[in-house]
Amino acid sequence: MNRHTQIENIGYLKWPNLIRGTLIKRYKRFMADIKFRNGHVVTAHCPNTGSMLECSEPGRTVYLSRHNNPKRRLKYTWEMIEMPTSLVGVNTVVPNKLVKTSILAEKIQEQEIF
Repeated sequence: MNRHTQIENIGYLKWPNLIRGTLIKRYKRFMADIKFRNGHVVTAHCPNTGSMLECSEPGRTVYLSRHNNPKRRLKYTWEMIEMPTSLVGVNTVVPNKLVKTSILAEKIQEQEIF
């Protein structure tokens, strides 16, 4: 199974069309500069407030979601990063959504979580 297939099949979430890029740098905790294959550079929102020391190494492959809300300051959100052995979620909202959708899909029982 390749990484792209892994991304499409994570849990029971409906993932948006994720866009692959390369991390240039993360700064001010909430921002990251990402370079797309075509050379275009964007600033993405980083929803993880932690230090992310191991997960913010420049040059790593990252995955972004795009948002068309005109009220948003940044059009992209950093969702995941490729590490040597796995994909690591950056968006801290996703775990709660994953648990909720898994319960609703009856793939796990609510009491199994506790």
